[in-house]
Amino acid sequence: EQMGTGVGTFDFGGKRHEFSGPGYRDHSRGPRQFGALEAHVWLQLFFPDAPAFSAYHVWVTQDGKAVQVLDKALSIRPDGFGPAAFGTQVRLHSLATVLDPIELDVTVEGRSYHLKGKPIAPPLLTTFNSEVDFFFGCAPSLGEFVGTEYPLVFEYEGGTVPGYMQRSLRLPK
Repeated sequence: EQMGTGVGTFDFGGKRHEFSGPGYRDHSRGPRQFGALEAHVWLQLFFPDAPAFSAYHVWVTQDGKAVQVLDKALSIRPDGFGPAAFGTQVRLHSLATVLDPIELDVTVEGRSYHLKGKPIAPPLLTTFNSEVDFFFGCAPSLGEFVGTEYPLVFEYEGGTVPGYMQRSLRLPK
């Protein structure tokens, strides 16, 4: 996934609208198979006074237990990547908590941030199965997993920081 800034205009209803803001390019390539997936978290933060932040966590089933197999964070600048750390677990265990406030501890190139925030819109829900068939909404009869994604706004000692989070979980049987 690549983070960046989107700038442009569009015409709608006879009016021209300008926009500028954070964005990302998601990508898909190669074969995928989610049979052992338990959950994932993909978090992006767009600091006004620091490089952008991206983190990815993944849990899979190994020997009947959920095990975290990926814990990756990095800072993103126009000229490259830098060190970062995501010190908080925000794994989703139930859809009932998807809109709960979130507190995060992240470090971006040596600077630590304690962030308090909440979603600013209801999540887009998708159901998917281990063969990577996706369906809009939460439809347990169609898949084993539900994904959520939504924008967030966090407060910290330096102001506010917009973010975007995608989380998934295996649906209970």
